[in-house]
Amino acid sequence: MTGVLLVILFLAWILPVQGALVTITINVREKDFGADWLSRPAGIAICWLVAIYVLTLAVGIGLLNGDRLSTFCGGFIAMGIAIPWIMFAKLIPAWRQTTWLRPKWYEWLVLAFLIEKVFFAIWQLNNIPVYFEDPLFHWVTRGRELYAGVNWSWNPTSDVFLGPTDWNRHYPLCLPILRAILAEYNGQFNDTLARIDGLIFFVLIATILWSTAYRVTNSRPLAAFAVFAWQTLPLLPWHIAGGNADLALSAFLIGAVAAMLERRFLLTGLLVAGAAWCKNDGLVLVNLSVIAGIIAVLSDQHVLTKNATLKRIQTVYFPSLLRYLAGFLTLLPWLAFRQFHQLGLSPNKEEVGLHVNAIASMATDMFLDPTSGLFWLSTLGVTSPVIWLLFKDSSSRSLWTVTATYLFLIIAIFTFTDAHRWLQNDITLHRLLLQLSPVAAMLLTVSLSKMIPMSEPTAQSAKPS
Repeated sequence: MTGVLLVILFLAWILPVQGALVTITINVREKDFGADWLSRPAGIAICWLVAIYVLTLAVGIGLLNGDRLSTFCGGFIAMGIAIPWIMFAKLIPAWRQTTWLRPKWYEWLVLAFLIEKVFFAIWQLNNIPVYFEDPLFHWVTRGRELYAGVNWSWNPTSDVFLGPTDWNRHYPLCLPILRAILAEYNGQFNDTLARIDGLIFFVLIATILWSTAYRVTNSRPLAAFAVFAWQTLPLLPWHIAGGNADLALSAFLIGAVAAMLERRFLLTGLLVAGAAWCKNDGLVLVNLSVIAGIIAVLSDQHVLTKNATLKRIQTVYFPSLLRYLAGFLTLLPWLAFRQFHQLGLSPNKEEVGLHVNAIASMATDMFLDPTSGLFWLSTLGVTSPVIWLLFKDSSSRSLWTVTATYLFLIIAIFTFTDAHRWLQNDITLHRLLLQLSPVAAMLLTVSLSKMIPMSEPTAQSAKPS
């Protein structure tokens, strides 16, 4: 029982407290910082993500250096208990100024849908063992190996360098380390504990999505619809307790987009680094998509002359992208490690070649396969008629750019590399689409707001273009 209480303490107290400390430290260096941002649900949820990234990266560096896992776990508890007053000193004044709205009937309804999925995930955790291939070979098993200290070595000459299997050595270590930490607090490793973080990521995504959609659209019904549309994905409830890394990456992606729309680019870079620390998809898909989104959110349709464009690049684009890069390069220890040991991006041979048939296969899976339901067909159908309106404000333009870039990169990878063979397993593409689904749900909602204005005068408005 003591172990369970320590796990709860870590997830519910230590993570958000330390994440809030890091987030506050980062944001005070951002232009136009307001402590009230952390009082909103999206800001509070992002604290969990920041903490997961920073703490697991610190543990990874320490383990590589020969430190023991138990040393870090004890230090986390000490820090979580000793310095929470810093967080409260910053947040309590903002909380007092925040107007907390009473839930409407439709918000209770969406909450009921979310709770149903949480209970279904808990049932899976208690009754179904790990069954996806990647958790069996990496995301869960490597956490077990790190915790037990068996079948694992940091020595590249060892047969068990980064685990007993060599085909997945390129996988990042955020989730295995997080699950090893939870096992250390619990006193033993089990399949239930190794997948419980899926519930955390699920709740964080829903919180960030609702809060950000509300801020962008100024409409509570549309914000509730964004969460409702996302949670209707048939694959989602099975993935919450599946043990894969896609839900974790999705949480970091929607967190990065939320920070990007707030123009907090240092925090955006930190969250994209967290996505890359969760899965290599973050290095390419998330990174490039968010950079494109930053350029879109900073673009000004009225800048037409050459001199004005050059001045804007010098005074707006370059400083913003530099702050983003500073946040992303906190992942430099892992990037240097993987480069030194020549770790790849995937188990594929990464050979370039044209595979035209992949396009038809992806279109069929995306729009007609029941795994995604009507989500992507609805998103395309609603977004297309108002696409010209989406480019009139920075938030909508940025959301469209992130979504379009992400989908373009997915199409390019499967069309021009030997990754096309993974389309045959009928799950890889859907997992990639699941990563993007919260951002797509927000784009769908923003598109609806262009068709049916439902803004509320009492809601906080998004930053102007």
